[in-house]
Amino acid sequence: MKEADYERRTYGITLAAAQTLSRINPDMVFTYVSGAGTDGSEQGRVMWARVKGRTENALLKLPFKGAYMFRAGLIRPMHGAVRKPGLTGCCTRS
Repeated sequence: MKEADYERRTYGITLAAAQTLSRINPDMVFTYVSGAGTDGSEQGRVMWARVKGRTENALLKLPFKGAYMFRAGLIRPMHGAVRKPGLTGCCTRS
């Protein structure tokens, strides 16, 4: 995926939703599932890690009661769920 597309999906959409939620209810807690290897310095060579790091950093600056970043190493579908080709992170039941 090109960096601009990845950034729009990962950073842009996430921040747009989070900014709206923090404005509506600053007392809420926001949880973001990121990824192992995320680059919080935003300076590394790996594109996806920089974008995820930028996203995490921006989320932590929003006025939520709390914000938690989970850097999962592996997310595996269970109980008959299978990944649908072309849909990152989405699963359906078989």
